[in-house]
Amino acid sequence: MLRNILKIISSDFVGDKNKHKQCLRYRNIINKYKYSGLIKLS
Repeated sequence: MLRNILKIISSDFVGDKNKHKQCLRYRNIINKYKYSGLIKLS
């Protein structure tokens, strides 16, 4: 699941506002996990 989220984040969503919003949502989720220390991303 995490790998899929990272794929979405690293993809280029220029021109697709819905997917861009989804990308930002996943980034927020990743940041919450990072700050809570549940996962560590380099």
